[in-house]
Amino acid sequence: MNSKRKQPLNWKLYCIMDNSRATAYQSARIAERMFKNGADVIQLRYKNMPSYELIRIAKKINAIARKYGKKVLINDRADVTRAVGCAGIHLGSADMSPRTVKRLLGKPRAIVGKTVHSISEAKKYANEPVDYLSAGPIFRTPIKKNLSPHGPGFVTRIKKSTLSAFPVVAIGGINERNVRSVLKGGADGVCVTRSARRAEKITEKISEYFSQEKK
Repeated sequence: MNSKRKQPLNWKLYCIMDNSRATAYQSARIAERMFKNGADVIQLRYKNMPSYELIRIAKKINAIARKYGKKVLINDRADVTRAVGCAGIHLGSADMSPRTVKRLLGKPRAIVGKTVHSISEAKKYANEPVDYLSAGPIFRTPIKKNLSPHGPGFVTRIKKSTLSAFPVVAIGGINERNVRSVLKGGADGVCVTRSARRAEKITEKISEYFSQEKK
């Protein structure tokens, strides 16, 4: 097992734009508000969207991300990631292997993230070229109705099992009321599929937590 920690990403708030029917202009406005309200990275998870349309939207959002010094990742689409020049890609539990994706992207420094729903999954990727894990669901969420929530301690168990090989972003039902318990559980950051307004509220709570930790 690789005991060396992966690339330090230092992401506190990770936002997902999910299956949007918004126009490229509307999507760009939403993304800009998320970046202004504290998002460090946005993942575009637009399932079944034609490549040409996703590329058009991703180009606009990627340009905004660069303006703010932030990152954009594409869910499961190496072709779009490479065409747009985004920072990297996020892979679900049933997607291609990280090694295959790294070869397809042709960029050794491209960021590759991986979703895990169990300790055994996390351990499996400890020697893969993965830069971070998205672990959950932490709490119950309508997006993953078929999965039982693991609770905030899930991140702690993953870090112990992988010898902290990865930054771990917690996902699933996280909001401004419970984010503190998730961070106390050892998460490096939290991931939400929410509005720009919710991003602002969660960012405030994250900032409060880390300010208190430094005292």
